[in-house]
Amino acid sequence: MLALVASGCGGGNDPTPVFGAQLERDEVTLHLQLASCNTTEQTAEVVETDAEVRVTVHTKGGTSDDCADGMQVELADPLGDRPLIDDPTDDEIEVEGRRGG
Repeated sequence: MLALVASGCGGGNDPTPVFGAQLERDEVTLHLQLASCNTTEQTAEVVETDAEVRVTVHTKGGTSDDCADGMQVELADPLGDRPLIDDPTDDEIEVEGRRGG
């Protein structure tokens, strides 16, 4: 199991939902789409196992405008066919750019 904290200077108290992701051709770089708007800080914790990848994101600042933030995380191993899970909600995140999918 691997835990990775990416980007930012500390998180908020409540997790920020991740509603989508795009996988780069390198198969380890993920661009996450967040249910937040114009945040000033973002942190992500990624836990990888052979069976799945779980992500928890925290944000600070922002507005209630109708927009979405994004952030990038790097996996230790290619995503492959492992599901990407928003850990706080236990929802599977749709990933664009998977090979063969």
